[in-house]
Amino acid sequence: MLPRIERLVGEIEPRAILLAQEGIRTPWLIAGRQTGVPVFAVQHGILYPSHPGYAPTRHPRLVLPRTTFVYGDAEREVLVGRGVYRPEEVEVSGSPRLDLDSAPGDATTAHAERSDIRAKLGVADGDKLLVVSTINLRFVQRSHFVHVLARVLGAPLPGVHVVFKQHPGEFDAGPYRALLEGLAHAGGYEAPPISVVKDIDLYRLLRAADAHLGVLSTVLTEAVIAGVPNLIALVDQHADMLDYVAAGVARPVRNADDLRAELRDLRPPEPRAQQAFLDRHFRPGDATGRIVAALQQAIGSTANAR
Repeated sequence: MLPRIERLVGEIEPRAILLAQEGIRTPWLIAGRQTGVPVFAVQHGILYPSHPGYAPTRHPRLVLPRTTFVYGDAEREVLVGRGVYRPEEVEVSGSPRLDLDSAPGDATTAHAERSDIRAKLGVADGDKLLVVSTINLRFVQRSHFVHVLARVLGAPLPGVHVVFKQHPGEFDAGPYRALLEGLAHAGGYEAPPISVVKDIDLYRLLRAADAHLGVLSTVLTEAVIAGVPNLIALVDQHADMLDYVAAGVARPVRNADDLRAELRDLRPPEPRAQQAFLDRHFRPGDATGRIVAALQQAIGSTANAR
C-alpha cells in the first residue's frame, strides 16, 4: 500500500494531507514524512484513555501528524496529559460534525420536523421511538453487540418502535431485524416494529426520538448534544468510555426490565449536566473554519520554507 500512496502523492503533489482516524492511516503518515508533505488529522469518534488508535508510547519510529485536531479539552488531555503527544501537536478545534448541524436554513420547525421523520419511519401514534445506534466492526457487531442487544431488547416492548441507526461503514442491513424477530419467535411474544436506517440526518432523527440507546458509540455523545433521553447499555462494565453516567448525561440499562422502566419515565439530561459535559468535550464555534485556517497557515509556511 505504501508504494501506491507514495506514487499518488508524487503525482498530484498535494500541499497538505488531512486524515480522519489516523490510527489506521499509518501509510499516509509515512508517505507524508518521506515526501515532505505535512499531514494533519481530525479526531474520529470518541477519544478516551487507552484508545487503540493512538500510540501508548513514544519511540523513534513513531510517525504522528503535524497537528491533530480534537473536539475538546478532555480529548486534548487524553493525548497530551495522559498520552505521548507534545502540546504543539494537538489543537482543540471543536467538532466539524456540529458545524453541519448548525448550518442555517436546513430545518423547519422542530415540531414539523419531528412529525415528518416519525411519519416516514411509520411510527404509530402513541408509540415511543427508540433509536439504537449500531457498531461498524463486524466481529464486535456479531458477537459482543448482539449479546448486549439480546439482553436489553430481547423481551416484549409494547408501544415501542425500534429504529436501528446504522454506522456509515455498514454495507448491509446487519443482523438487527433477524435478531429481534428471532428472539420474539423463540420467546412467544410479538416483536416490536423495527426500522433499519443509515442514510438519514442523525441529529434530526435523534430530535424526533423519545430516547436513544447506545453501546460504545459516538452517538451517545451526539444524543447529549440533541438533548434526548440517553440510555447506555452497561451489560459490560467497560462500556462507559466517557463516564456518561457519572456526568449525568446518560442513564444505565443492563437488561430489558431496566429499559422498560426507563421508557416509562423518560428523563433528558439536566441542562447543567448537559452543558458541563459539552463544555468539557466540545469547543464551541466554527470548528471547520479553525481547521481550514490552521491548514492555510501551515501550507503557507511550508511553501515559504521551500
